Amino acid sequence: SGSTNQGELRVVAVDEDEESDDQPDTSAAGNQDAERERRLNELEDRLAVRQEELDELDSENRELNARLDLLQQQIASAQEIIRLR
Repeated sequence: SGSTNQGELRVVAVDEDEESDDQPDTSAAGNQDAERERRLNELEDRLAVRQEELDELDSENRELNARLDLLQQQIASAQEIIRLR
């Protein structure tokens, strides 16, 4: 009769273990969701930084192109002066 109670306790323990197993799965799913959210935030931050860098490079590129145009105009003017001499 004692072993029957132990057997019943084991069945209850197994049921409790199964319920406990479900909880870590839920907890693991929650952890996965939290990890995905953290990773998403990290990627969004990195994307924002890259976008800022791209904007800065685009601005620098426009400035350099404007300076190049001015230099080309100066060269053309200098060549015209040399030609007229």
